[in-house]
Amino acid sequence: MLFSDSAIAILREASWDRNARRDLELMSGGFMWSDEKLDEALQKCDDEDVGPFRCVLAYRASLIRGEPRDELREPWDQLLSQCPDWPGFRPERTNCSLEGELESESDASLQQLEHMSEVVERAQRIKAIRDNRNQE
Repeated sequence: MLFSDSAIAILREASWDRNARRDLELMSGGFMWSDEKLDEALQKCDDEDVGPFRCVLAYRASLIRGEPRDELREPWDQLLSQCPDWPGFRPERTNCSLEGELESESDASLQQLEHMSEVVERAQRIKAIRDNRNQE
């Protein structure tokens, strides 16, 4: 599961921005910065090409946690060799000092998802009750 040539070309154009915005990418459980051009590269790829992106973010999250996950390393190594100046490799983005923030943002996002799930379940129950009343 490696990056396509078109994704690599876009990621090579990424340059560090001290004011880059950081977000949590839920599927990988890792941080993503706006200057890394991951969104732009993803938009140019097919749905089946999403894997390397998530692997890179998840691998970086494992570095931040101090527990590297070797099974996710191949796309990371590909980027490291083909895009060595990619801003995602900056030491402050892979440092264990981010672990607390990563855990905090992950927990907050999971709580939001759980809340949304509860709201959807309630809405479905209300709809079922209304549907039953309408059938009577």
